[in-house]
Amino acid sequence: MPTEDHSDDISKGNMSIPVSVWLDGIRAFPTVGILTGQSFETPASIIARLKPILAKWQAEHGRLSLDVDDNKVKVQRDDGVNISLSSNNVLVGWRYLTETRDKGGSHLPELLMKTKVRPYQSLLEDVQVALREVFVELYKDGSRKIHRIGVVAEGGLDRDSLPPGIETYISFLASIWGRKSVDLNGYITATLDDGDGFSDRCHHYMEKVSSDDDAITIKLDWQRVMDVPKSPSVGRLMDQVQECASVASNYFDRFGLGDMNYERGDC
Repeated sequence: MPTEDHSDDISKGNMSIPVSVWLDGIRAFPTVGILTGQSFETPASIIARLKPILAKWQAEHGRLSLDVDDNKVKVQRDDGVNISLSSNNVLVGWRYLTETRDKGGSHLPELLMKTKVRPYQSLLEDVQVALREVFVELYKDGSRKIHRIGVVAEGGLDRDSLPPGIETYISFLASIWGRKSVDLNGYITATLDDGDGFSDRCHHYMEKVSSDDDAITIKLDWQRVMDVPKSPSVGRLMDQVQECASVASNYFDRFGLGDMNYERGDC
């Protein structure tokens, strides 16, 4: 039976992304990913199907970088949006881009930001729009089974100015060993909710950048795993992505601002 296509209904203006206050403060950037059933599609066929949207992006955003690495098609737009596509995975993210400018003579080149600093939720909105455009081109027939939807927030922190929730998280882990603080380098994965046909979880990753300073990299990788993968239309799938973005952003806020109770398990 053919699936109903709602791709015309998924316009940027209909989105409402929750505000992630502390993520804005650390210049966090997002990634949204969808794990699908295996298609055995080659990079060449993926690129061929993407030609209409690549031409549109080039006209709207300027120069595009297109590369094939390890059977993945990778696209970098000049506005910061980047895409990684394989036969069963679609990742759309955003990165701050830099460029160097030669100052001449004996002066060292100057490092400049190519992309403006923007709030996390604004970047997340751009990422979702690009994700929709990719799926409209690649999976418009709604034939791919969706196994998992993920929403990521990643950024850098200064150990001396942590958001209250991150401070509480580190202190709680340190208390297990009777300490006030602990250096982190790895993942802790927690199941957050069991819903109707899915479960939500989050990988919490922190790493101290080096022993010489107190900079910390943080990555929150929220995921919704489907109990039974289904094949929604593009429009229905994007509704699910929007819901996941909302639930993930709310969890990121709770985690970063300290609205958790680890001892009671009220997370």
